[in-house]
Amino acid sequence: MMARHYWSLGEAVAGGLFLFSGAIFPLDVLPRILRPLGYLFPVTYWLEAACRALLAILAGFSLALFLVSPVFYRWALHQAKEKGLIDMETSY
Repeated sequence: MMARHYWSLGEAVAGGLFLFSGAIFPLDVLPRILRPLGYLFPVTYWLEAACRALLAILAGFSLALFLVSPVFYRWALHQAKEKGLIDMETSY
């Protein structure tokens, strides 16, 4: 039935999923009558779970770096003082 334009069907389905799954913008932006359609797709829930997991991972890394960075800074400063690198001229 679709001689040469069969590729447009896949793009239409992908465009609908992007529109109604909350991948590009939240479902609250959709008109009130179309919002329930977005909650029918499992992709909506997968994207929400992936977003929350990514936020949790980034929060964990931020906390770890916040706790480790002062210790690393003190160690690096101590190493530089012991080697006499603090007041050394580098000729640059």
